[in-house]
Amino acid sequence: MGIQVGGANGAGSPEGALLVRECEEFLDGRFALRLADAERPVPGWAWVNLLVHGSERLLRALAALAVAPWTEDADQDWGHVTVVLAQRLCRVAETFEVDLVRLQRCALVPIELEMFHDPGWQQVGPGIVAMRIMSAIDEALGNRCL
Repeated sequence: MGIQVGGANGAGSPEGALLVRECEEFLDGRFALRLADAERPVPGWAWVNLLVHGSERLLRALAALAVAPWTEDADQDWGHVTVVLAQRLCRVAETFEVDLVRLQRCALVPIELEMFHDPGWQQVGPGIVAMRIMSAIDEALGNRCL
C-alpha cells in the first residue's frame, strides 16, 4: 500500500502548498519573519523558533541590526529581544570558538521543546524568555556540551 501525495487536501492543492511553505519556514526559522512581513501577530514561540533554527547568515544579519525593524507595537519587544539574543549567540560562538548550529541545538532546542510542551510559556513575555535563553547559553558553555 503506497502513500498518496496530492489530491484535494495534499501538497498539490493551494492549502497543501501553503502548509508545505509554512513547514519549511518553521524548519529554517523564518516563520516569525513571514508573519511580521504580513503584519500578522507573531507568537513568542515563533521568535524563539527564529533563534533556534535560523541559519548562521540570518542570525548574523539580525545581530548586525542596531534596532529591530518591526513596527507593530505587539512585536516590537519580541523583535528587540530577538536582535539582542542573536547578538549574544553570535558573540558567544565567536568568543568560545564554537559552532553556532551546535550552540543552537545544545542551548536552544530544549527551550523550544519546553515551550511547545508547557502551555504556561504562552503567557510569558520576551524579557523572561530572554533571561531563560541567556541562562541556557551559559549552562551549555558550563556543561561543555558544545
